[in-house]
Amino acid sequence: MSKPQLIEEWWQEPGMGDQSMEEDHHDFWDDVIAHAFDADFTGKKILDFGCNQGGMLRRIHDKYKFKQAVGVDLAQKSVAVANSRKGNLPIQYIATNDISTLDTDFDYATSTAVIYLVQDIETHAKKMFDRLKPGGTYYATHPDYVTDSRFHLTQKVIDEHGAVKCAQNDLNDIICAFEKAGFKVFVQRMIPKGYAGPISGLNNRWYGTAANHVDFWYGHRYAFKCVKPVK
Repeated sequence: MSKPQLIEEWWQEPGMGDQSMEEDHHDFWDDVIAHAFDADFTGKKILDFGCNQGGMLRRIHDKYKFKQAVGVDLAQKSVAVANSRKGNLPIQYIATNDISTLDTDFDYATSTAVIYLVQDIETHAKKMFDRLKPGGTYYATHPDYVTDSRFHLTQKVIDEHGAVKCAQNDLNDIICAFEKAGFKVFVQRMIPKGYAGPISGLNNRWYGTAANHVDFWYGHRYAFKCVKPVK
């Protein structure tokens, strides 16, 4: 399968763009950091796959003063924005479609709501395995849009306005791909610890109804913990 090409921005809806997407993800990033990560990144080297404008790594650094981080993304304009915003943080943002060119000594890797766009999940898993130190861990969150017919609206919006279309990988495809690469795979549902939301009502273009939106929060948000064995 051919590699995805570099693009300017991921979200291509007129009048929107990747800045609007970043603003919509602030609460989600905090949720991931608080509930999906079970490791201390302090003093470690981190790889963020699908970094976009770099907000997630900057948020991680607010809590864990990592030693060094690299963020990669297909969106060249968004990566340029990320580099303009990093200040003196120990982060390098790179526009690339191939992580196999990076170093091979990351302690941890992350991706937040990205792998549902990866068509060749087996190749992605193998390349991520190769980037990590023995004992390293890849944390990947996954909104399970494509395997529930009620979320066809979400897929429709993404396929219409996203530069990269939804892949058709279900949970079994994803888990098997990481296992085949050599990872030990652990999974949890990202269930809200308090109120879910904000929740939209009728005429929600992403979910259709408020009930569908609530069901997504409680039943279809997953976090994978993929551990590279020491030996």
